[in-house]
Amino acid sequence: SGFDPQIKWLPELQISSSSTKGAITMSADGRVAVTSRLQVLRSDWQSGNVFTCEVSDKSLNTTVNKSISVCSGNPTTLNIITPASSQIAEVYVHGPPLQQLRSKEKALMNITCLLVGHNLKDFSISWKVDNSEYSRQNVHQQQPKSHSNGTETMQSFFGVSAEDWHAYKQVSCEGKHQCSNKGYEAQISKSRDLLPPTVKIIQPTASEMSSSNELVCLAFDFTPEAINITWFRDGTSELRDYNTSEPQRGADGRFSIRSHLRLSLIDFLPGVVFTCKVTHASFTKLLNLSRPGKTSSIHPVFSRR
Repeated sequence: SGFDPQIKWLPELQISSSSTKGAITMSADGRVAVTSRLQVLRSDWQSGNVFTCEVSDKSLNTTVNKSISVCSGNPTTLNIITPASSQIAEVYVHGPPLQQLRSKEKALMNITCLLVGHNLKDFSISWKVDNSEYSRQNVHQQQPKSHSNGTETMQSFFGVSAEDWHAYKQVSCEGKHQCSNKGYEAQISKSRDLLPPTVKIIQPTASEMSSSNELVCLAFDFTPEAINITWFRDGTSELRDYNTSEPQRGADGRFSIRSHLRLSLIDFLPGVVFTCKVTHASFTKLLNLSRPGKTSSIHPVFSRR
């Protein structure tokens, strides 16, 4: 018949593995099939490289190309290997830790970017300062972590200069899937408002004292979000059996946080004083509480920057 198809894989310079051409077969209806299999490195495939199969035949004077990649999937069956749902991520960005905000040293300010999604190994994280792309310098990225609910998280840490941070420059973090043109971004900058928190302790009622109970320390209406809460007994012994939430931003841009200290009936004896210590960028506040029914006392201690 003179039919002699030639199969070639492109781009030839990028293909680091071998290809094999199978036998030519003919079906009952006279159709001819020729196969060629290409073996590629897993790293080449997962990095998103595009592989193209080019078939040509001199007798028919025609050339046909078909391409495939981890992003495009199978062009014949339209089977998308990377679904759109796996190309979406939530992005959260957190400012410098409290000790850096209170420090007078002109060091780097550590900004944290958190991605939440699926298959985060296929995502890249980039940083900008005032919309200018930042190099990989002063950037450290962790490997994705899997969680029991099926999601993954991945963190990237960026050290922005103290000069840029105190100049209120906007720091942005973008997460983007290798198969998508759309990025997911979050921004942060130094807050121009320095609002101290209002602090309260919620104590168990008399009826609650007969079962397991806890003290709750609330801090709210503050900004920026960097804050630390610790608990003490009788002013000296630091307690460990407590759980503190992450700061939550309200609709007005101010933050709130709560810390739960677990107690037993033996812990809450007459005369024992529990202290919730709240340290914020603006000051440190101590709130003392003894027994239910007795008046708590507040001793604010201001630490000027």
